[in-house]
Amino acid sequence: MSAGLTLLFIVAVIVGLANLGCTIYVVVKLYQAKGIFHALIGFFCCQLYPFIWGWLRAADLNITDIMVFWSATILMGIVLQVIIQMMQTGSAFGQF
Repeated sequence: MSAGLTLLFIVAVIVGLANLGCTIYVVVKLYQAKGIFHALIGFFCCQLYPFIWGWLRAADLNITDIMVFWSATILMGIVLQVIIQMMQTGSAFGQF
């Protein structure tokens, strides 16, 4: 594994942890507003639920900055995974 690929893995893990932190923050807000059942569903079953709920309530809860950061970490995670897959495939063929 090349040094660049190792660095990308480390960055992907950091972005994933930031994403998890945003998820937990919004799930706690969801718990405070709707109760434990919604928080458990949002964390364990469907993580799209707290994401959409958070955006719908962002202005009321004053969490717009968290939601923007969470959206950015999701997009960064997707881009990093695509780059990592391209690099792994390229190194299998000797291109990288």
